[in-house]
Amino acid sequence: MITQQRKLQVLFMCLDNKRISIELASSDIKDESRLALTFDKSPMQLRSIVVTDPNGSVMNLFLLNPKFGAKIDSEVFVFQDPNRRRKQR
Repeated sequence: MITQQRKLQVLFMCLDNKRISIELASSDIKDESRLALTFDKSPMQLRSIVVTDPNGSVMNLFLLNPKFGAKIDSEVFVFQDPNRRRKQR
């Protein structure tokens, strides 16, 4: 398990009748990535994640039609390192 404790700074927050949006960044390290989260208010659900890296590249992740309580095979989350050398047989 990896644990890190950092101080987060709220850069932006918006509340309206339907959504809550918040943008966070580390207050300890300058020029670090930013994380923006958008939630639907009723019912409270994470709707989108936007990650901005220190170079300004943006990755958007939208959660559309989420399924709750579904069984997911553990093999779905196994990372196969493409740089790892295969054992010689």
